[in-house]
Amino acid sequence: MLGLSALAVLLGLALYLLWPRLLARLAHLDWLDRLLGDAGYNHAFEGVLALARRCTLVLQNGDQRRYTATVVGATLLVTAVGLVLAAPPLAIDLSLEGLRRRRRWWWG
Repeated sequence: MLGLSALAVLLGLALYLLWPRLLARLAHLDWLDRLLGDAGYNHAFEGVLALARRCTLVLQNGDQRRYTATVVGATLLVTAVGLVLAAPPLAIDLSLEGLRRRRRWWWG
């Protein structure tokens, strides 16, 4: 564990010392700035807002029956997918054998 801590400190020191050169090289990559810079952030943020607006229109339309059916349906779908994809497959025992207990009389 001590070796890994030392390695982390050395890598941090190397990154600190090489940062000016690395920053100069990254400044010339315009496509990276478009993807990870302000434009990329704004595009991702607008996408999240558009998704939130769409979900609000679909789910909160004032119809409680439709809202409840959507929530219950999504819950059942997620549960069914989880049960189908479970590895190893779940062995579901619907018998009552595990629930039955012998009656024990305290006075005998």
